[in-house]
Amino acid sequence: MEHSKQNPVLSAFKFVFSLAVVTLLFWVCTSGDKKKEGEETKPPFKMNCVILTKAQVQAWVDSGWTNPGNSNRIKKLLLQFYTADAASAGSNMQLVSYPGKSMTQVQGGGKSILAIDTTCVAKTLSGPTAFANNWVDLDGLKIIKADGTLEVFDFVRFIPNTTYPPYISFDIEIVRAGVAEAMKGFGTWPCPPYCSVAASEE
Repeated sequence: MEHSKQNPVLSAFKFVFSLAVVTLLFWVCTSGDKKKEGEETKPPFKMNCVILTKAQVQAWVDSGWTNPGNSNRIKKLLLQFYTADAASAGSNMQLVSYPGKSMTQVQGGGKSILAIDTTCVAKTLSGPTAFANNWVDLDGLKIIKADGTLEVFDFVRFIPNTTYPPYISFDIEIVRAGVAEAMKGFGTWPCPPYCSVAASEE
């Protein structure tokens, strides 16, 4: 029996087509692997504790803003999220603080950047997250005496939490003589949505 002869052009086409398919499959597989590798090595978004120093609060005292006789005496502390480098915000997020009579009446000249406290374990953030303004009642911190002068303390530590998801808020510790005192049941409020609480305390 005589075998049929194969068309050389058709054979060449099949070979080139097969080679193209193998190359495409290899590219898809390796691209997928690279993507997975990139996702696995991407660092998580973390936020560390930040601290309000005694020197920063003393500057407010020296400005007369804590004087009980001052009609604009500061009662609130407004906190805003801040990063010195957006490219690495996932590892260097800080807070900017503004003391004020209320949430809307703040002392711009009292702006302070709260430094990162590297002695804390950074909190890893994931899922939906809202970086809203936070506020705290200054009298509740118990670091300012009735006469407007300072109590004895080293610094105030703000510890990030997710008590009001998806918002980031903060637990608070007062550090005195190197010993941290947790303020149980007292922390910051994200605003919005908890601005009404601040208004009710004015």
